[in-house]
Amino acid sequence: FRVSKAEMHIIEMVPRPLSSILLLGRSGTGKTTVLVFRLFSAWLARYQHSHEHLQAVFVTASATLKEQVSRTFRKLQAAAMTDADDAAAVAAATTRDPDTLVNLSPATFPLFTTTRQWLMLLDASVAEPFFVRGPDGRLAGGGGGADDSEIQDWDGIGLEVDLQGWTDDEGDEYEDEDEQAEDDDDDMDWEAQADAAEADETAAAADGEQQEVVTAAGAAANRQQQKQRIGRRKKRHGDDDDADNQQQQGTGKHWPSREVTYADFVSSGMWSAMTKGLSKDEKARLKAPLVYQEVMSYIKGSAEALEAGGHLSLEQYQDLGRKRAPNFNKDLRPLVYRCYEAYEAHKSLRQPGRGPGWDRADLAAHLYRQLLEGQYRGVRLDGMFRDEVQDFLMVGGGMHTVCTWPG
Repeated sequence: FRVSKAEMHIIEMVPRPLSSILLLGRSGTGKTTVLVFRLFSAWLARYQHSHEHLQAVFVTASATLKEQVSRTFRKLQAAAMTDADDAAAVAAATTRDPDTLVNLSPATFPLFTTTRQWLMLLDASVAEPFFVRGPDGRLAGGGGGADDSEIQDWDGIGLEVDLQGWTDDEGDEYEDEDEQAEDDDDDMDWEAQADAAEADETAAAADGEQQEVVTAAGAAANRQQQKQRIGRRKKRHGDDDDADNQQQQGTGKHWPSREVTYADFVSSGMWSAMTKGLSKDEKARLKAPLVYQEVMSYIKGSAEALEAGGHLSLEQYQDLGRKRAPNFNKDLRPLVYRCYEAYEAHKSLRQPGRGPGWDRADLAAHLYRQLLEGQYRGVRLDGMFRDEVQDFLMVGGGMHTVCTWPG
C-alpha cells in the first residue's frame, strides 16, 4: 500500500509553532488513512530515538472502525519492533481495553478508543468522577442493572432514525396534553415517570431516608474505611502518605443508565412535557430535533456555555448570530429556552437508587472542568488523533488540553 505525495506531505507535516491540524475532505478521500500513518510516523520516531512508546490516543466514533484502525496500526508496529520483549509487552498490554488512564502501562499506547470509551476513561481518571464509582475507580454496581456496564449507544452506530418531530406540521405527532390523556396508558409518559419518581423520593424523605444514591452506600463505606486506614498510617508514619491521599479518587452521583438521549428527547411523552403550556401555534413552530440541536450545540454544548458555568442564559442565547445558529430567530428563541428549562428540570429529578438524569453535555462539561482545575490523575498523554471531529460536542474539544502537545 502506498500513500500519495499529498498524503505523505500531511503525514510528515510539523507545524511551526506546534499546533493542531484540522484535516478536511469528503468521504473516502483518505483522511483516516493519513491519521493512522501520521500516528505511526510519530510513534516510530519516538521508538527509534528513545525506545519508548508515544503515549497518544486515537479516538473515533465507530467501534468497528476503531478495531480496523487498531489492527492496521498493530501490524505496522509489530513489523517495526525488533525486540522480542517489547513485542511481548505490547501484545500483553493490548489484549483488552483499559478501564482507566491511571498507572496505565506505556506498552498500551498508542491507545485506540471510541468516543464513549474515551469519555469513560477520562471519568475514571479524574479526582471527582461524574459517575458513581467504587474505591478502585470502577463503575459501582447496581442502580440500574446490567445496562450500567453497557451504556447506551453513545456512538450512534445502532441508532435508527424515524424522523420523529419532523412530521408534526399539523400537530398530529405531538398531541395536546388533553388529547394525550385520553390515549391508552400502556406506557407511562415521561413526565408522569418523573412525577412518580419525585413522589417516591418525597415519601422516602418523610420516613427519614437518605436522598442520595442508596446503592452507593457500600462503596461510600469502603471509602470511609480506606480514609480511616490512611489516617492511622499517617499517625504512625507522619505525613509521608500525603501524596497517596491526594490520589484517592472520589465518586460521582450519576448512573450510566440514567442517560437522557436524543431518542428520549424527541419522544412524544418527553416532548409533550417540555412544551406543556405552549399554544398549538407555538408548538407547531418548534421541531423537537431542531430544539435538541439548539440545546446540545449552543445552549449547553458551546464554548461560551462552558465559560458561563455550563449553559447560556437566555440573553446570551439571544445574542448568538443567525449565521451561527440559524434554526430559530429571536422571536422563537425564548420558546426554545423555555423548552430547555423544562428539560433540565425534569432531567435533574432523582429516581430512588439511580440518581438524577444526565446527558452527554453534562458529562463533557464536568470532565472539562476537572481537567481545567488540574484534577487529572492519569498518565501523561503526548497527543490526540481524533477521527470525525465534527461529531464531538464543542465542549468536548476542550478535553484535548490534557495532552502535553497538540497533535
